[in-house]
Amino acid sequence: MGAEVNAHSPEPTPQEAQATLHLALQAARERQACANQGFFDHPHRTCDIEQEIQCLSPQTGMPVSAEALIASNALPGARFDTVTSIVEYDAGDIVFLERDALSELYSSLRQRTRRIQQALVASGEDAIVVPIGVQPLVESNTWPQWIVPQPGMRRRYHLIDLATRRENPYGAINIKSPDGRKSFTDAASYMAVMMRCAGTQFHISERNVEDALEAYNTSIHIAPIMSALFGNSPFIGGIDSGRTSTRTALFLQGEPLHMLAGTIRNEFRCIDAQSPFRSMQAFLLTLGATDGLRGRTLATYAESRYNLRSAVWGLSAPMCLQGRATTARAVARELVALALTTLQRNGLCGLGREFLTPLLENELEHGRTQADLLRARVNGEVERGRPWCEAVVEAMLACNAASL
Repeated sequence: MGAEVNAHSPEPTPQEAQATLHLALQAARERQACANQGFFDHPHRTCDIEQEIQCLSPQTGMPVSAEALIASNALPGARFDTVTSIVEYDAGDIVFLERDALSELYSSLRQRTRRIQQALVASGEDAIVVPIGVQPLVESNTWPQWIVPQPGMRRRYHLIDLATRRENPYGAINIKSPDGRKSFTDAASYMAVMMRCAGTQFHISERNVEDALEAYNTSIHIAPIMSALFGNSPFIGGIDSGRTSTRTALFLQGEPLHMLAGTIRNEFRCIDAQSPFRSMQAFLLTLGATDGLRGRTLATYAESRYNLRSAVWGLSAPMCLQGRATTARAVARELVALALTTLQRNGLCGLGREFLTPLLENELEHGRTQADLLRARVNGEVERGRPWCEAVVEAMLACNAASL
């Protein structure tokens, strides 16, 4: 990719070069701050959570720029993710995998989410923060107008898009409604995906290379379950996709291929943006399941690939583990039970019960995810005579209230 970009791209202007240098220095300072706190000097495992949220108009549901929010520095460390309407922020500092530290991390995530909403209001923006995986109403082929304005970052995203369009074999992203009557079509562009998508990201350290590789392989095994269980993006471009996670479907089509090697370049992006409570649910399930599966037989790579593509349809989706036919819901029940046992063994029993037991009692008891409830809410409003877009906006308002 680098050779193609360099061959077809003009030299950066002094302003662009300075902006890029500023980004690099900022990242270096953040890593040095971690070093100063001793995070690289001991064998204790650490973690952090990064959250992305959509800034949307409470009247139209369309993206709203958060430039005033970022400029105000109301939440140090908050930054754009690709576009001015998606804000990314840390839950707090990097912390040890200990009960009190994780409780504080959750409290910090709630407080920071509220502060972002308060800062949006104070800046005069009529906006809401929405923890949802895909912006539901924005039309296709509109990403350039929303890209962040800073020269260094803007140029970086344009170069990424230039290269990934060449590498992507699909040509176009196509997502149809289950009845085939409606469809969303956009260029098979990484930016077309990124400008719509927000997610929750976890970073969990390991003690050595062997443990890290095992955790990575386990993450491939559990990624489809996380997508099915925590998907909350049924709508895209003004249509109901019928899926639990349209975000996963977008990435499956929008990611480029290394054409010569024939391998997918893909960062795990299986968890849609969540409210603070659900972010903690997903984090603890990831931690407990990853640690609990150490040394156990996992799905084959081919099975995990099949499972991930199937998972976009939710908990009822068929899955396969070592030749055994099952469903996402059944495997999710097994993972939650395993995670609860593992967390108890690691001194996190109380947190496990607080956050994971509701998954057993709600989603896994009734087989209905956030996406199912969101769809039902919108359909109920439409049946009462409300236009579909207005019903989606009303549902977004409910997501905003839940996130705070």
